[in-house]
Amino acid sequence: MRRFLLLLSVALSFASAPLAPAVAQSSIPATPPRPVRQAFTLPAASTLPTMPITLTAPVGTVREYRGNEVTRVTFTGGDFVLTGVPEAEAKDAQAQFQTALKSRSGETVQPFKQFVKVLPAAGTPGKLLYTSILTDEGAEPLTLRSVRTLGASATLIFQPDESPENADPLAGILGNLNTLLAALHADLLANFDPAAFGILGKPLTPGTVFTRTKTLKPSNPLAGLGTGNRETQAISVEQQLRFEGVQSGLLVFSRTARIVQGQQIVTGQSANLTTTLSNYSLSGELRVRPDGLPVSATRTESYAAEVKGKLTAPEGQDAGEVNFSLQLGGSSVLTLTSVR
Repeated sequence: MRRFLLLLSVALSFASAPLAPAVAQSSIPATPPRPVRQAFTLPAASTLPTMPITLTAPVGTVREYRGNEVTRVTFTGGDFVLTGVPEAEAKDAQAQFQTALKSRSGETVQPFKQFVKVLPAAGTPGKLLYTSILTDEGAEPLTLRSVRTLGASATLIFQPDESPENADPLAGILGNLNTLLAALHADLLANFDPAAFGILGKPLTPGTVFTRTKTLKPSNPLAGLGTGNRETQAISVEQQLRFEGVQSGLLVFSRTARIVQGQQIVTGQSANLTTTLSNYSLSGELRVRPDGLPVSATRTESYAAEVKGKLTAPEGQDAGEVNFSLQLGGSSVLTLTSVR
C-alpha cells in the first residue's frame, strides 16, 4: 500500500495549470449561441464598411509587445476515502491527499515579450512570424516561434529550435516536447492573433461573431494514475470574438464563450475518473489595426469543475480502493500592450 500511496503523492505533485493548452480550430462568422456569461458592453463605435479586412502591413514590418498572464488554481471540497486497509493508513492517506491539494492551490505570474514580423507572402494572402519569449526570474527564457500563413485555413506551423533525425535516440522525446510547445504557443497566440478566429479576409459589420473551439483539460492531480485509459469526447468550449466597430481608427472585438462538451469520462485498469465542467466564462477585448496587425488584448478566463473517481491498487500491490471527489477552479488573466 505504501507504493500505492507513493503513486498518489507523485501524481499530486504534477498538477497542471488550470487550463491546459490544446489545439483549437477557428470557424467562419456565425450567429452567436447563447453565451455562458455576456461580455462587457463597449462604448458606442462607428460602423465599418463591409469590405474584408486583409493584411496590408508591408513585408519586413515588426511589431513588439509586452504581455503578462496571472494564473490561479484552487482545489476545494476534497473527499478521499481509502478502503481495504487499516484505519490508521486510511486516515493518513486522506490527510496526505488534503495537504497535497492545498499545496497545489496558488498563483503564478508569467511575463512575456511578443514580436510579430510580416514575412514575404510567396503567393499567399500573407505570412506572419510570431515570436514569444517567456521570461521567469532566475530561469533561462523560453523562446517559441510559429509561422501563420493566411488563407482559407490560416495554418499555424510551430518552428522548433531542433529537429532531430529519426535515428537520434532523443528524437521521440524532443518530438513529444515540441508537440506540447506547439500547442502551448498556439493557445497563447489565440489571445491576440486575429487569424486564430478567421477574422482576416472576412467582411466585418458590428455584431459579426467569429468563433474558435478550444479543448480544455482542467487540473486533475490524479489524472496520471491508471493504465490502458479510454477517454470519451474531451471537454470543450466555444470562444467567441464579437466585432463591436471602430474606435480611434482601431477594430474592436469583445469576448465571450459557451460550453460545448461539459463532461469527460476516463476509464482504465486501475482508474475511473469523471470530470464535469460546471462553469466557464470568458471576457475581455482585442484591438486590431486596419492593416491586420494586433494592437492590444485583454482576456479573463475562469472555470469551475468537479472530479469524481475510483482508484484501485495496481496488480501485484497491496489491496486497496480509493473513492474520491474534489471541486476545482481556476482563472487566467492576460494582458498584451504594444511597445512599438
